[in-house]
Amino acid sequence: RAEALCIADFGNNSLAPQNNRPSYGLCLDGILGAGLMTMPDSFITRDRFHDLSLSVHHGPGKPMPGPTVLKAPGLKEPLWTGSQLVGLTLPDDMHWETGKRPESTLPQFDDWTLIRRGELMAGWMNKAAVGARSRSMVHYIAIEYGSSAAMRWLSDVQRVIVKWMVMEGVSMGSDCMIACDEVAAAVRSAQQKIDPIIESALGGIRRARVAGEISTMVADGLENRLTGLLMQRLSMLARIVLNWIESKKGYVSKNMLWAMVNTGSKGSPINVAQMLGGVGQTSLGGGRIVPDAYGMTLPMYARWDPSLRARGMIYGSYGRGLTLSEFFMHAVGGREGL
Repeated sequence: RAEALCIADFGNNSLAPQNNRPSYGLCLDGILGAGLMTMPDSFITRDRFHDLSLSVHHGPGKPMPGPTVLKAPGLKEPLWTGSQLVGLTLPDDMHWETGKRPESTLPQFDDWTLIRRGELMAGWMNKAAVGARSRSMVHYIAIEYGSSAAMRWLSDVQRVIVKWMVMEGVSMGSDCMIACDEVAAAVRSAQQKIDPIIESALGGIRRARVAGEISTMVADGLENRLTGLLMQRLSMLARIVLNWIESKKGYVSKNMLWAMVNTGSKGSPINVAQMLGGVGQTSLGGGRIVPDAYGMTLPMYARWDPSLRARGMIYGSYGRGLTLSEFFMHAVGGREGL
């Protein structure tokens, strides 16, 4: 019974004894909702703010703050922000900061988050702020106010986030995963510039190996280096897609794919590139797909076909779909992972 009360006590074991990091924090939908709710363009009406504030059961009992927006063209009633809603759950004397402070005096909603006197003054709540990470808000509250206070704060903020997501409606559709023709053209242009260079280099290595000008070991080493360039190519496509998403005003907060990646809820820029740009090179055994004894990777390709597509390059994206040969190539990499 003593072990159950002490070791299995969830509230009093918020910090792991191994590295003094939080044992728990928000994850997945909780992180996504926290990020969306505290974005600069997230506003809440009076009735919804009152309704959401009732979900704070363990807060310090702060009075309702004044509205952030009183008057604006076409505005029928004052508006509050999600940051003010988060402030209702924080202790009155909490001072916390994370990320690099921006050089400008205007609040930045990137990696910098600032809390003063229990109010979220700047920034938004992403995984670095509310996740089970060192120097997060959970970590700070557990150290300064105790593990029980951290558990109660997580319960409050999770309850508020879930209710806000139900009110607002958070979902991802096909429009978040299919890029416009402008992005598709930019991706094709980037592929047409870099792919022929890599393909020509790989063909030269193969011809030199067949002619006996270089050893097999040297040829394999050179091909591995060029295969690394194919992996960097995918990162370049990710940057093209993300730049397009971030350049669309008002579109950022509506694209749930972007929101999941940037809040740290799930995914990475590589996943975004594969959905909107192109899947990229299929890897098998740490390298490209190797032809069989007859010099073929799939029956639809000629013997010893030197093209990137014949060795596992997938130009299609998950959003627009794969061709038959690309589907089989992708299945090869999936089998290895399985």
